[in-house]
Amino acid sequence: GPVALAAGPNLFELIAADSSGNRSRLDVQVVRDSTAPQLSFSAPAASSIAYSARPTLELSHSDSVGVAPDSLAILRGGTPVAVSCTSTDSLSTCVPTTALPAGLVRLDATIRDRAGNLSTVASRSFTVDLSPRPKTTVTGIVQFVAGGAAAGVEVAVLGQGGAVTTSQADGRFTFSGVD
Repeated sequence: GPVALAAGPNLFELIAADSSGNRSRLDVQVVRDSTAPQLSFSAPAASSIAYSARPTLELSHSDSVGVAPDSLAILRGGTPVAVSCTSTDSLSTCVPTTALPAGLVRLDATIRDRAGNLSTVASRSFTVDLSPRPKTTVTGIVQFVAGGAAAGVEVAVLGQGGAVTTSQADGRFTFSGVD
């Protein structure tokens, strides 16, 4: 008949016998899990600005028996957001496959554990800004170790292809329009 399971692991010994008296024994562990998994957004940061219509979304999750990554659901205004995700035991990194709209975006997410328990809703609001990124101006002074200005020194900003300038007579340099 039915057996009541305690929360957590339950060990059963199963014995089968045939009409000739042959017996076989098997130990089976069944876990009763009624605890929902934990889920939270790691990125983008709350109230941040994403300069992409397809920002990377990171969601941290945990559960005693593990989550079912394929059950991750991300919604905007109650409508599913199509995403492409890679997951580990504790983190899912997702990118929307269709563009999010410009402006304030609120996403809600849920995930199930392997026992089928549903997490509470994790929410994150951020702004999608599709206007050109603000540019930065980098200024500085090139000096010799002894303290004198180093004139005519070539200065480059790494990661900015072609962003090279030469320091002036007083050692000063300026880059404008750096991404």
